[in-house]
Amino acid sequence: MAKGVPCKNLFSVISKYCAASDQLINFNKSTICFSPNISVQAREVLCRTCAIKEQPNLGIYLGT
Repeated sequence: MAKGVPCKNLFSVISKYCAASDQLINFNKSTICFSPNISVQAREVLCRTCAIKEQPNLGIYLGT
């Protein structure tokens, strides 16, 4: 898999979400949580090339 392809696909989906919802995403505050099915190598490549930090879990949700 080419290095830029995962990020291009990810940012394409994010762009479509932003256009549909009329919202923007602050990537300085963003993290990504992967399924256990994703290899460590793929996680590292995606995080490094997209400049997004990995979050090991979703934490505690306090909303309703």
